[in-house]
Amino acid sequence: MSDDTHGKVKLELLKCRRTGQMFSSAEHARCPYCSADAATIERTGDYLEFCEYEAGVDPVNFGFPGDTGRNRAG
Repeated sequence: MSDDTHGKVKLELLKCRRTGQMFSSAEHARCPYCSADAATIERTGDYLEFCEYEAGVDPVNFGFPGDTGRNRAG
């Protein structure tokens, strides 16, 4: 193991506070509530640094009612 990686863990997936699903840092960066780029999200993994979602206040879905076929997981 090289010195530059010793003691560091690479963030592969991080749970989304909005949907509860596991997403990569690139997917989090595309979320309307995430305010950082993928590299920052991967480096910190700290929701306080990039996630502006407020549970119970902010919507989970955008554009289509939650009970439509478009939103069903298959």
